[in-house]
Amino acid sequence: MRRRFLTACSVVMLLAVTASAGGRGEQQPFRVQNAWARETAGIPRNAAAYLRLTSNSDTDDVLIGGYSAAAEVIEIHVHERNGDVMVMRPLHDGLAVPAGETVVLEPMGIHVMLIGLNHALEAGESFELELHFESGARVKTEVEVRPLRN
Repeated sequence: MRRRFLTACSVVMLLAVTASAGGRGEQQPFRVQNAWARETAGIPRNAAAYLRLTSNSDTDDVLIGGYSAAAEVIEIHVHERNGDVMVMRPLHDGLAVPAGETVVLEPMGIHVMLIGLNHALEAGESFELELHFESGARVKTEVEVRPLRN
């Protein structure tokens, strides 16, 4: 009888520990959707990638950059109006991603800048992009390369 009780307690404790660890491990801190970039023409130097980024966390974080074999440097940039001219500048402090919210990186707004492309981006292909966050989180996604014009 005592042996059954101890076995049952051990099983319950093992299930509790597994469920607790599994819950944290399975939940990614961010979800990336609809990641895409435009194909590049000629001999490209730079390009931009766009996506929807949703925080699954209960704490705020900051997107600070990333890595891709497609480019030498990955930065977060924004287009802004300066009088009658649109200018692009890096977000040196990164992009705030509030807990539980979605931020959209889109043309003529905030975007992932791919600086020093290693090759032309061709429509129909894709490349891997790893996003880096202030918290140390890293999230990988595939970026679809779309035609210049639809």
